[in-house]
Amino acid sequence: MKNESLKAARYFIAVKLSDEAKREIKNVFSPTSENLSGRIVPDAAMHITLKFLGELSAEKVESAKKIIIDAAAEFPPFHISLGKTGSFPAKKPKVLWAGFRKGRGELADLSKLISARALSDLGVAKDKKEFIPHITLCRLSDERVSKDFYSLRFVASFQAAKLFLIRSELHPAGAVYSDIFSCEFKKL
Repeated sequence: MKNESLKAARYFIAVKLSDEAKREIKNVFSPTSENLSGRIVPDAAMHITLKFLGELSAEKVESAKKIIIDAAAEFPPFHISLGKTGSFPAKKPKVLWAGFRKGRGELADLSKLISARALSDLGVAKDKKEFIPHITLCRLSDERVSKDFYSLRFVASFQAAKLFLIRSELHPAGAVYSDIFSCEFKKL
């Protein structure tokens, strides 16, 4: 019998962070995270979601791989620099995130291309909200956030060199992510 607490697998397309960027986030964010009430995202799960696809059939997973191949062929590798912190929504926050100083435009362009293809090839609707490139750090269970969090700054930089199709399975302890497919950006 299937575990009732396990929901169906969901998929998304993302760029992953370098190990250096993950270490910096952990070192800078950890001291302020001690007073937060919520679920901190583990280092291994940090990524930049470009498009959430939801549940996909095996056939649609193959179509998602093709979207990644085609999108990766359109973009050369690019640099991403971490930056300031923020929250969604700004008032009564539910999600705390890290943003970027460099690479926002490339991430937005990539997300726009992938979203258009996800709509035409998979029937996945465009997002209603504006795409804001970010790394989720914590999902809050209450709205209390230290003002110190909003003054945090990250400086690590890394090269975005691959796109990933990632499967997310929800468990009582949190989401478990598995890389399903990846493709390198075009060489210059």
